[in-house]
Parts: sequence; C-alpha cells; structure tokens
Amino acid sequence: MNRTFAACILFVVVATCAQTNNDILGEWTLKSWSVGSESTLVNNNKQSTNLLDITTCNNSEVLTVKANNTIGATNTFNPNIKISKGENGYLVTEVCTKGSLGFSNSFKLIDNKLVLDIGDSYIIKEDSLSRTFKNYIKVYNSDFTQVIERKDLILVYIRR
Repeated sequence: MNRTFAACILFVVVATCAQTNNDILGEWTLKSWSVGSESTLVNNNKQSTNLLDITTCNNSEVLTVKANNTIGATNTFNPNIKISKGENGYLVTEVCTKGSLGFSNSFKLIDNKLVLDIGDSYIIKEDSLSRTFKNYIKVYNSDFTQVIERKDLILVYIRR
C-alpha cells in the first residue's frame, strides 16, 4: 500500500512539473535584443542594455509556436547594426531595414528547451523564451577599422 501511494505521489509531482507543448503554444513578442552591455545610440544619447529601448527602427516581431511542432517568426527585427567601443563605452549606429524577414522551423521539446532542427534552441523560463547567438555581433574600434571583440546576441520573447 505504501509503495502504491508513493508511486501515485511521484506521478502527480512529475506530471505537474513537466513542460508540455501546450505551455508554450501561441504568440510571443520580441521584448529584448541585447548584446549584454549598456550601449548608446549615436545621435540620441539614450543608453540601455536592451537595444529595443533605444532603437529608432520598428519592432513588430512575433514568434509563433504551433501544436504541429513548428516555430516561426514574421516581421523579424533585423536592422543593420554596427557597434564600436571607445573611451565612452559602446556606441551603436543603425540603419533600419525595409521589408520583412521571417523564418519557420520544426522543433522538439527537450527539458526546458525548444530545440530547432537546425540545431539552435530557445530556452523556456517561466513566461519567456530566449535565444542566444554566440559571438554574433562584431564590435569595432572607434573608427570601424578593426574588430576588437565579439558579443553574443540575446533575444528574449514574452507571451503576447
């Protein structure tokens, strides 16, 4: 009897804690586009670690997770960004792109990750999804003649 009771309790705990596709289905809005360091947008002197807080480009990116294990995005936020590092920290120059980009991919839910068929993954944390592009952003010296470091690009999405 004690074994049966313990097995039932264990089943309920595991079933309650397990992440399911239903937990992540739906639309997610891009909330943060960050390189992990506070940056200043050239010509407006605003500073933030989240480039979406300082950009003049339109952000209408929506990530959609579907029950058929596909994930896709429309109107992908994709400005032409250049970052330089000088005496006053990181400076961002941007050129807003016209048109829209999107993508679609299949995924598998493994632990707290949406693992895409292309090998990348989104990490699920409470009500957010995050994706990191390792060493994606080049940081130049102040006159843009040399790459002096690389930064990860970190995207964070929240439920719409």
